[in-house]
Amino acid sequence: MNTLTVGGDLPPVIQNCPESVTVEVPSTATSGVASWSEPTATDDSGVTPFLTQSHFPGGSFPVGTTRVTYTFTDNTGNSATCSFDVTIFTMSKKNNDMGFKK
Repeated sequence: MNTLTVGGDLPPVIQNCPESVTVEVPSTATSGVASWSEPTATDDSGVTPFLTQSHFPGGSFPVGTTRVTYTFTDNTGNSATCSFDVTIFTMSKKNNDMGFKK
């Protein structure tokens, strides 16, 4: 009798989830472009998990903080999530007067 394994009991294992991404833009900017190395995942079934993501590296983000989420789902419905913040900030004149780089 042959046995076919279609998936494991464990959720995918995520590698290289960024901790956070910070980008400085000119004081007049309303957005900035953020890039990062994308996380990957493996699964105990040996099949590459399906990926959904909220944003893509190289995309434009508004000034402020945006939460980025990657969700990896295996073929049996187990999932694992990687989330991190992308922060776009402007350098104000006040900060420049305090000795921060321009």
